Amino acid sequence: MRVLRQAVLEGQYEYPEGLYFGGKGQEPQIAALTPILQQKMKPYTRILTIDLHTGYGENGKMHLFPNPVEDLDIKAEMEELFTGYTIDWGDSEDFYIIKGSFADYIGALAPGKIYYPMGFEFGTLDSQKTFGSIRSLHITTLENQGFHHGYKNEKTEAKIKENFLEMFYPSNKAWRSKTITDAKIILELVFERLGKE
Repeated sequence: MRVLRQAVLEGQYEYPEGLYFGGKGQEPQIAALTPILQQKMKPYTRILTIDLHTGYGENGKMHLFPNPVEDLDIKAEMEELFTGYTIDWGDSEDFYIIKGSFADYIGALAPGKIYYPMGFEFGTLDSQKTFGSIRSLHITTLENQGFHHGYKNEKTEAKIKENFLEMFYPSNKAWRSKTITDAKIILELVFERLGKE
């Protein structure tokens, strides 16, 4: 499962009709965002990026999910900053490393600064487990196939799109409320800790 998870979910840049294709170049908004972000980061010595995602992981749980950090001092500082929470580094057992992440892009704009790249992943389908992974892959494959090659009929298209949306933005009001509450709690805590340093 670990090898399959990494192969499917990391993103790829070779096959335009394949799953999680990242494109042949940067998105247009990157050119507009880059100078703004560089200007905003200029006066700071430490930068924290929080990249919000939904889909992967335990349903209803917020996973702290960054790519592995090679600098052991930065890794230790991140673990201290997020004390009380488990960090599921991308190379941990049930997770994966992302290619071309937003956090990596921001980090490249901040050379010479202390940089903390963090991902918040709000789980929806228990996709860290075998059944959830298979279900997630099935939904993603059907949506990708329909997008590139069309759907059998309107009813099939509607159902596939409904399942795909539900995988990333569940209609369950309790899930939505918990997501907002969990993010608010951790952000307030982290900003307080950063403010004390």
